[in-house]
Amino acid sequence: MSSQSSWGPMPKRLGIRYRPPYQMRHTFATLAVSAGENIHRVARMLRHKSPVVTLKKDDRFVLNLTRSNGKALLEAGNFAKHFAKH
Repeated sequence: MSSQSSWGPMPKRLGIRYRPPYQMRHTFATLAVSAGENIHRVARMLRHKSPVVTLKKDDRFVLNLTRSNGKALLEAGNFAKHFAKH
């Protein structure tokens, strides 16, 4: 049984839209990086030559990377200031 024939019915049984297995790689990368997984580790798991390849393909979908208002950087700075006081 090929991976295509075994994967094909799965989304239908789960009640979700069909996506080819290759697209699921991007979903995995996006979820892993969004959850805070090390980008180097994700790139190795996907067998990309470098994390740059992973980011080029998936960065627009990663929630932490799509904020353009600087909030994440400010929060990190505030955390560092608080940590330094203690």
